[in-house]
Amino acid sequence: MSFCTDVVHLLATLNMSLQGKNKFINNLVQDIFGFQNKLKLFQRNLRINNLNHFPYLKIIEDCLVGIATRFHCEDYVHKLECLSTESKDRFKDLKLLKPLIAFLENPFIINVIENGCPISKPILMVSAT
Repeated sequence: MSFCTDVVHLLATLNMSLQGKNKFINNLVQDIFGFQNKLKLFQRNLRINNLNHFPYLKIIEDCLVGIATRFHCEDYVHKLECLSTESKDRFKDLKLLKPLIAFLENPFIINVIENGCPISKPILMVSAT
Protein backbone atom coordinates (compact mmCIF):
# COMPACT_ATOMS: atom_id res chain seq x y z
CA MET A 1 0.00 0.00 0.00
CA SER A 2 2.86 2.37 0.76
CA PHE A 3 4.31 1.84 -2.73
CA CYS A 4 0.92 2.67 -4.26
CA THR A 5 0.75 5.83 -2.15
CA ASP A 6 4.16 6.95 -3.40
CA VAL A 7 3.31 6.22 -7.05
CA VAL A 8 -0.07 7.96 -6.82
CA HIS A 9 1.71 10.99 -5.38
CA LEU A 10 4.10 10.98 -8.38
CA LEU A 11 1.16 10.73 -10.79
CA ALA A 12 -0.72 13.50 -8.97
CA THR A 13 2.34 15.74 -9.21
CA LEU A 14 2.53 15.10 -12.96
CA ASN A 15 -1.20 15.73 -13.29
CA MET A 16 -0.95 19.07 -11.49
CA SER A 17 2.02 20.17 -13.59
CA LEU A 18 0.07 19.38 -16.77
CA GLN A 19 -2.92 21.42 -15.58
CA GLY A 20 -0.98 24.60 -14.90
CA LYS A 21 -2.10 27.81 -16.55
CA ASN A 22 -0.17 29.64 -19.26
CA LYS A 23 1.82 26.58 -20.28
CA PHE A 24 2.85 25.97 -23.85
CA ILE A 25 2.95 22.60 -25.55
CA ASN A 26 6.72 22.38 -25.17
CA ASN A 27 6.36 22.74 -21.36
CA LEU A 28 3.76 19.99 -21.25
CA VAL A 29 5.88 17.68 -23.38
CA GLN A 30 8.91 18.34 -21.19
CA ASP A 31 6.85 17.45 -18.12
CA ILE A 32 5.79 14.16 -19.69
CA PHE A 33 9.28 13.19 -20.88
CA GLY A 34 10.68 14.28 -17.53
CA PHE A 35 8.24 11.96 -15.78
CA GLN A 36 9.28 9.08 -18.05
CA ASN A 37 12.93 9.75 -17.21
CA LYS A 38 12.07 9.83 -13.51
CA LEU A 39 10.49 6.41 -13.85
CA LYS A 40 13.77 5.08 -15.28
CA LEU A 41 15.69 6.61 -12.40
CA PHE A 42 13.27 5.18 -9.85
CA GLN A 43 13.57 1.71 -11.38
CA ARG A 44 17.35 1.91 -11.23
CA ASN A 45 17.24 3.07 -7.61
CA LEU A 46 14.80 0.36 -6.55
CA ARG A 47 17.02 -2.33 -8.09
CA ILE A 48 19.71 -1.36 -5.58
CA ASN A 49 17.15 -0.94 -2.77
CA ASN A 50 17.50 2.85 -2.73
CA LEU A 51 14.13 4.13 -1.49
CA ASN A 52 14.92 7.85 -1.34
CA HIS A 53 12.16 8.71 -3.84
CA PHE A 54 9.57 6.56 -2.04
CA PRO A 55 9.05 8.07 1.42
CA TYR A 56 6.18 5.81 2.51
CA LEU A 57 7.97 2.69 1.32
CA LYS A 58 11.05 3.90 3.19
CA ILE A 59 9.00 4.09 6.41
CA ILE A 60 7.99 0.45 5.97
CA GLU A 61 11.59 -0.57 5.33
CA ASP A 62 12.72 1.31 8.44
CA CYS A 63 10.14 -0.62 10.46
CA LEU A 64 11.56 -3.91 9.13
CA VAL A 65 15.16 -3.11 10.09
CA GLY A 66 15.06 -5.27 13.22
CA ILE A 67 13.56 -8.20 11.35
CA ALA A 68 15.91 -10.67 9.67
CA THR A 69 14.07 -10.52 6.33
CA ARG A 70 15.51 -8.43 3.53
CA PHE A 71 13.26 -5.90 1.85
CA HIS A 72 12.94 -6.91 -1.84
CA CYS A 73 12.02 -4.32 -4.43
CA GLU A 74 11.80 -6.49 -7.56
CA ASP A 75 7.99 -6.50 -7.56
CA TYR A 76 8.00 -2.73 -7.34
CA VAL A 77 10.53 -2.46 -10.17
CA HIS A 78 8.24 -4.59 -12.32
CA LYS A 79 5.26 -2.36 -11.53
CA LEU A 80 7.27 0.73 -12.46
CA GLU A 81 8.33 -0.97 -15.71
CA CYS A 82 4.65 -1.55 -16.51
CA LEU A 83 3.86 2.09 -15.72
CA SER A 84 6.78 3.22 -17.88
CA THR A 85 5.65 1.04 -20.79
CA GLU A 86 2.10 2.32 -20.49
CA SER A 87 3.34 5.91 -20.39
CA LYS A 88 5.49 5.40 -23.49
CA ASP A 89 2.58 3.80 -25.35
CA ARG A 90 0.19 6.60 -24.45
CA PHE A 91 2.58 9.37 -25.42
CA LYS A 92 4.35 7.77 -28.40
CA ASP A 93 2.88 10.41 -30.71
CA LEU A 94 4.63 13.14 -28.73
CA LYS A 95 7.97 11.48 -29.35
CA LEU A 96 7.34 11.85 -33.09
CA LEU A 97 6.61 15.55 -32.59
CA LYS A 98 9.77 16.15 -30.56
CA PRO A 99 11.75 17.72 -33.48
CA LEU A 100 8.82 20.01 -34.29
CA ILE A 101 8.46 21.07 -30.67
CA ALA A 102 12.21 21.66 -30.42
CA PHE A 103 11.98 23.84 -33.54
CA LEU A 104 9.10 25.86 -32.09
CA GLU A 105 10.97 26.30 -28.82
CA ASN A 106 14.25 27.33 -30.42
CA PRO A 107 14.24 27.59 -34.24
CA PHE A 108 18.02 27.97 -34.37
CA ILE A 109 18.65 24.51 -32.96
CA ILE A 110 17.57 22.79 -36.20
CA ASN A 111 19.70 22.84 -39.33
CA VAL A 112 16.96 23.65 -41.85
CA ILE A 113 19.36 23.53 -44.79
CA GLU A 114 20.21 19.87 -44.22
CA ASN A 115 17.04 18.63 -42.50
CA GLY A 116 14.41 20.94 -43.90
CA CYS A 117 11.92 22.84 -41.81
CA PRO A 118 10.08 20.42 -39.49
CA ILE A 119 7.03 22.68 -39.41
CA SER A 120 6.55 22.64 -43.20
CA LYS A 121 5.51 18.97 -43.31
CA PRO A 122 2.52 19.39 -40.96
CA ILE A 123 1.48 22.54 -42.84
CA LEU A 124 1.62 20.68 -46.15
CA MET A 125 -0.40 17.83 -44.67
CA VAL A 126 -3.07 20.22 -43.36
CA SER A 127 -3.28 22.16 -46.62
CA ALA A 128 -3.59 18.93 -48.63
CA THR A 129 -6.74 17.93 -46.75
